[in-house]
Amino acid sequence: MCRLLTRTVTPMVPARVDYELTVLGWILLPLIVALKHWAEERIGEIHATRRA
Repeated sequence: MCRLLTRTVTPMVPARVDYELTVLGWILLPLIVALKHWAEERIGEIHATRRA
């Protein structure tokens, strides 16, 4: 399995859970940011397509 995040649980009350990107997650991050920007620039088109 390809892990993009690590999950660390610290036993306390309440429990603490920390997430951190792995090396593969950091490599993927620029692509996710580019996809986010693409979607933000086309949000009007996306909404119009959903309504149609």
